[in-house]
Amino acid sequence: MVEIYHNTCYDFGAVDLGGPDTGAFVRGPGSPRITMNLRNNIAYGLPGQSYVFGPPALIQGSNNLWFGNGAGPSGLAGNINADPRFISPAQFNLKLRSGSPAIDAGATLNLGTDFDGVTRPQGRAPDVGAFELYQGSFALTPKITRIADAFSFETGAMAPGKLISIFGTDLGPAQGVTTSYDLVLNRLPTSAQGASVTINGRGSPVLYARADQINAQVPYELTGSEATIVVAYNGVTGSSVRVPADARRTPLRLEKM
Repeated sequence: MVEIYHNTCYDFGAVDLGGPDTGAFVRGPGSPRITMNLRNNIAYGLPGQSYVFGPPALIQGSNNLWFGNGAGPSGLAGNINADPRFISPAQFNLKLRSGSPAIDAGATLNLGTDFDGVTRPQGRAPDVGAFELYQGSFALTPKITRIADAFSFETGAMAPGKLISIFGTDLGPAQGVTTSYDLVLNRLPTSAQGASVTINGRGSPVLYARADQINAQVPYELTGSEATIVVAYNGVTGSSVRVPADARRTPLRLEKM
């Protein structure tokens, strides 16, 4: 038996329902004595995307959440057919909001932490999916220790369009995430898995985020001789840091290729 558990799948590709290797979870024709066991997974499909592909007799499981393309496979037990209430699917922030039907809905599998290292379970049972909603009485507060040029790592004045690296603690997820240019909105995203930066109150494009580092771009609208930089992560805002600014410098512009 192959165990597949605590995964979060969103927009899983191929739409040819009759073709091979299509769906969030695929059981190929080989090794006919091996069963695929799905537990505590989330599959959020877009129209036309199948959840599971393979011989039904070789696919089993329970406590999975299915959304976007009808009810989940009838051969699995304890299906949750509901919107998982992600923070922002469009920005690929697939963490759970408060009130999600995935919270405390998982089977106990003795998995000690989630994808970000948060202890499981936080409630009476583990959450379904890759991320556990933190339910403690405190949250980690982002702290900036240094801001530098993203290329030279030297400190200096902020300028419109400048790429900067922000160093510190609890700035973002434990595993680094890289963003990509949004071809629909025609811009870079202003958050990465719950991590965001504002400069003088304006959201800054975020290129990379990790617990100890964020790479961001200074907004082109920067004015004045001082920039106030604030990092927020998962709704918790850190203290502001003020650095010199020089809005007269020629802006650096990123062009999509």
